[in-house]
Amino acid sequence: MGRWWTWARARACAPPCALLVALAVPRAGAQVLPGAETSARAGGMADAGAAVGWGGRLDLRANPALVALAPGITVTTEASDRLPGTGFDARLRETGFALSAFGVGLASAGRPWGGTDLAISSTVQLAGGPEPIGWSERLEAKSAAISAAGLADGLGALLGLDGPHVGDWGDIAWGRTWKRATTDAPFLFWEQAVFRDEGWIARVVPIDTRRGSDVPGGGLRVEASFARTSLNGITGGSTALASLTDEEQRTGAGLHLTWWGPSRESAPGAGWIEPFRGAASPPVDVTLAWDRVTSTSRPSAFLLIPSAVTSRVVHDLGAEVALFGLVSGRLGAVSDGPGGIQHPAWGWGARLPFGAYGELRYDFASLPSTFVKRPHRHELALRVDPLARWLRRPSGDATRSGS
Repeated sequence: MGRWWTWARARACAPPCALLVALAVPRAGAQVLPGAETSARAGGMADAGAAVGWGGRLDLRANPALVALAPGITVTTEASDRLPGTGFDARLRETGFALSAFGVGLASAGRPWGGTDLAISSTVQLAGGPEPIGWSERLEAKSAAISAAGLADGLGALLGLDGPHVGDWGDIAWGRTWKRATTDAPFLFWEQAVFRDEGWIARVVPIDTRRGSDVPGGGLRVEASFARTSLNGITGGSTALASLTDEEQRTGAGLHLTWWGPSRESAPGAGWIEPFRGAASPPVDVTLAWDRVTSTSRPSAFLLIPSAVTSRVVHDLGAEVALFGLVSGRLGAVSDGPGGIQHPAWGWGARLPFGAYGELRYDFASLPSTFVKRPHRHELALRVDPLARWLRRPSGDATRSGS
C-alpha cells in the first residue's frame, strides 16, 4: 500500500512541481506556453522586440501589429530548450506562416499550418516514483494586422501613382492575435484556455538622405518607433490553465540607424561596397531597442501556487549590428529588479538574400537563466516577396534593411 501511495503522490505532484519550476524561471528563460517567447532574433536582444519593425524576423509574439510590416510570404521553424539543468527535459517546437501585402498581414501558428508544441518530461524520478513523468502543451495562434502606410502605398501602386512613399516618412500599424492553448497534463485533465493579444506600433523617419530615390545613394537614415501591447488576456476556456500564464503589458521603443555608404563608383571605398549592393542592403545597420514589461499573475486554482495577484516590472535592453545585411550580432540585458538576472543575452544571425525578392536566414540566441545552463533558441526562416519590385518598397522597408 505504501509503495502505491508513493507512486500516486509522484504522479500527482510531478506536473505542478515542474510548472512551479517553469514559473520560477525569469521571463527571458522560460514560461508556460501561451506566454513563451520563441523569436531567436529578439532573444539575442533580451526579448526587446515590441517596437522593432524593421530588419530580419520580427517578434510577432511581442507585438501582433508587426505582422503587417514583414512583406511577402514567410515560413518559419523554431526550436528552444526551456528548463536546462533542472532534471526536466522541456523542448519547444514551433512552425508558422505569415503573409503580408498592401498593408494587410495574416499569420498562423496552428491549423491548417503548424503550431507550437512544448513537451515536458522528467529525466529523474520524483518522490520515489517508478517511472518518469511527462506531458505536453500545444498552442495555436491566428493573427491579423493592418499598416496605414502599407495600405496607402499599395493603393498608390495599384492606381499607378508615381509619388513619394508614405512609408518613407513613417507609419502606424495595429494587430491582434487569438491564441488557444491545450494540455494533457494529468492534473489539468485536458484543460483548454483562449487568450488574446493586441498591439500597435508607430514609427517616424526624421532623417533619410535616400528618401524619394530608387537609386542606391549614400547617406544616413534615422528611424524611431514606439509600441504598446497587451498580451495573454484570457477570453474563455479554463481559468485553471489560464492562471499559469501571466498577463503582460509592454511598452517598447526602438531606434534604427542605417548608413548606406558611398553612392558612386568614384567614391572612396565604393569598390568593396558595390558587390554587396545586389541584395539592396546597407553596409552598416544598427538597432537599439528597449521594452518595459509589466507581468501580472492571475488567481490560481492550485493550492500549490500562491493565489494572490502579483505584478512585477522587467526592463529589456538590446542592440543589433548588421553588416551588408548578411551577418548580424546581438547583445541584450534583462533587469528584473533587486536580485534579478543581470547577465547578458546574446545572439547572432546569418542571411542569404535573393536580391529584393526574399531571403533565407538563421538566427541563434543564448539567454540568461537562474540555472547553471543557459537556454538556447534556434530559428530558420524563408521569406519570398514576389511584389517587391512592382510595389517599389520604401528605402526603410525590411527588404532593403535586411539586417
